[in-house]
Amino acid sequence: AGDLPHRVFTAFGERLPDADLDYHYFTWTDSSAGLRSGATHIAFVRPPITGELEFLPLFSEPRVAVLPAGHPLAGEPDLSVADLLDEVWCQLPAGDPVWRDFWLAAEHRDAQPAKTGPVMTSLEEQFQYALAGAGISLAPQSVTQDYGRPGIAFVPVRDLEPSMAALAWPRGQDNPLVRQFVAVAAEVRDHEAKAGRLPGRAAKVAPSQRPQ
Repeated sequence: AGDLPHRVFTAFGERLPDADLDYHYFTWTDSSAGLRSGATHIAFVRPPITGELEFLPLFSEPRVAVLPAGHPLAGEPDLSVADLLDEVWCQLPAGDPVWRDFWLAAEHRDAQPAKTGPVMTSLEEQFQYALAGAGISLAPQSVTQDYGRPGIAFVPVRDLEPSMAALAWPRGQDNPLVRQFVAVAAEVRDHEAKAGRLPGRAAKVAPSQRPQ
């Protein structure tokens, strides 16, 4: 989600300086970043993911193909997802099939299984597999700005559904700190959107999705 989480944490700390927060980093082995197991109360995630969760959408952005720089398609200005379906794809861990399928573009495969290669559990592994030519993959467009890497090409895929960044928490959770954190995140998101500092497009939030 780019720099947005840092801005939310800073604003929350200024609003509630006595609040005690523990920060945790999760690999891609857990798409919910600890929410499903109860290890966390709130998390920045990339839906679609499984679980009884509520979401505050933050922004959406296009997805790009992650290719080795020497790949025949690496020099194209953009691609169709059909150009990529016969490639070997790096895959996310199997723990969340909804999340895994989204990043394999399964909805575009007419029920044909993807040709899958290595399992990637972090952005660093994704880049290393691309550099090694072990398989292609997809990433949010903001990765190209925040994590550019020599030897890797990021090519826009024009007909893929965008990726949404969101704040998530367990459905029905009654935690005052979580409610306050969600409210601060919504304020920061709206401020950053007005300032033109969000990647992609700011999320349009329905009234039912706004924090109470």
